[in-house]
Amino acid sequence: MNDMKSKFAALFVAAVACLACPVQSPAQEKPSKFKEQSSLPDAETTKLAKQLMEASRVRKTLEESVGAMVAQGKSSAGDNAEKLPEGFWEELEKEMHKQIPSLMESLVPVYAKHFTKEELTALIEFYGTPAGKKLAEKQPLIMQESMVVSSSWGAKIGQEVAERLAKKKGSD
Repeated sequence: MNDMKSKFAALFVAAVACLACPVQSPAQEKPSKFKEQSSLPDAETTKLAKQLMEASRVRKTLEESVGAMVAQGKSSAGDNAEKLPEGFWEELEKEMHKQIPSLMESLVPVYAKHFTKEELTALIEFYGTPAGKKLAEKQPLIMQESMVVSSSWGAKIGQEVAERLAKKKGSD
């Protein structure tokens, strides 16, 4: 049972972490200046990464997303949800909120890996502008609404594929 709880907790923490990271397609990604992700950034880069995370309201995004992530997980767990101990979801949500500071620290090297000092500085400056402040304010809501739209989109495509394959199988 503890193994199942650990797996659910790890899944939700990973999903929440994904929400906190700036979205960029692989085609847009430039090679990192760091040799490996395990390389720790220097003190100045660490400071800039933390300032960017503060300016872009990563903590607030995480705090606002935890409840939605737990609700989604509860919904996705289906029959497995009944096998979890009573109070699991409430305790998971409380624990995730409690551990946001450690997640924030874990995200610093991720930001440092993907941006140069100059880029971090430019992004911090951007988030200081009215447009940047609005983006930081609206991003959690945009992410939540995007998840709903994406979920419907994926369900529709899944249904279409299932129907197409069922027709194909029936015609064989």
